[in-house]
Amino acid sequence: MHERMSLEAVPRIDVDEAHRLVESGESIVFVDVREREPYDESHIRESISLPLKDFPRSYAELPRDVLIVTY
Repeated sequence: MHERMSLEAVPRIDVDEAHRLVESGESIVFVDVREREPYDESHIRESISLPLKDFPRSYAELPRDVLIVTY
């Protein structure tokens, strides 16, 4: 079982930092935590849709060997 991290302990990055990480070739996965309809309308290419309400039970399915960025 994974240890829970408080929201305050989750590192935060801004758009510029996310862009820098992508440009640097960093292994990164974007996870869109909005509901499905807004995701279907527009999302970051190759991002994963995982609505926030489903996150607690589904986050274990995310890859562990890459940086995960939620938005």
